[in-house]
Amino acid sequence: DRNGLELTLMDPWNTPVGAATAYFYRSRSVYLLDTLYNNSQFKLVTDDGGFASAYILPAAKYYFKAIKIIGKDTLTATDSFNVPAQGIDRKTKQMQ
Repeated sequence: DRNGLELTLMDPWNTPVGAATAYFYRSRSVYLLDTLYNNSQFKLVTDDGGFASAYILPAAKYYFKAIKIIGKDTLTATDSFNVPAQGIDRKTKQMQ
């Protein structure tokens, strides 16, 4: 059995957000301090359906920050995943 995380990002009107970048961290302090997204463990980019996934990960808590710039507006979302040794943690998050 594989494990991992699956993320779907929606805008405030419940439309999927494609080409948003989500940066993932194992350390909460690095996650909180990393304002330029230079120190993430890995990043994912959502597809046209707002979906991104990562599999075969070390079981751990992963914090993420997602960002999408649309013209002069910036949508963001933050949350965390608890990735189990077996199974998938799935989240749908509305960006603001």
